[in-house]
Amino acid sequence: MIHTAAAVAVTGALVAAFAAAPALALELFIPGEQIGAVRLGHTLAQVKAELGEPVREVVRTVGSVERRVMSFGRIPDRVCPRASRPCPRIVVDVTGSSVVAVQTRSTRYRTSGGVGVGSTQAQFAAAIPGLTCRRVPGRYVYCTNGDAHSTARTQAWLSLPSGRAYLIGVRRAP
Repeated sequence: MIHTAAAVAVTGALVAAFAAAPALALELFIPGEQIGAVRLGHTLAQVKAELGEPVREVVRTVGSVERRVMSFGRIPDRVCPRASRPCPRIVVDVTGSSVVAVQTRSTRYRTSGGVGVGSTQAQFAAAIPGLTCRRVPGRYVYCTNGDAHSTARTQAWLSLPSGRAYLIGVRRAP
């Protein structure tokens, strides 16, 4: 019962934060397809047309395939654990000629039912068919509805202490 009250309080706080921040427009998260304006399969040109130039870009060549991992925007009050700087709003992985993964730590991306960063494992399970989760001891709970060979899958990383998602993503096999 205490956990339920806490969940209601946190959900209420998120709703209040969204209502109080008119500049923070919610954007659509479609499991297995897209986060915000970036859809799996988009080209590099389409990504830049939607999001502009990245704030950070890492380009690597694996064999004959070029891979670009680009960070767009910043989440003002959230510091990323390993980077010790504000987290990017959205990270896009373009391998070859198209987007193969999109991830975010931002609460602005939500399914039509309101699921996204900050949601619980039960909320993800209700929103995403075939979701399975496994605990990585001492680190996090990883949830997905596919594997490395899936055409498209949704991913969520949940904090062990809070049980809530801190990172979500969509990915397809390259």
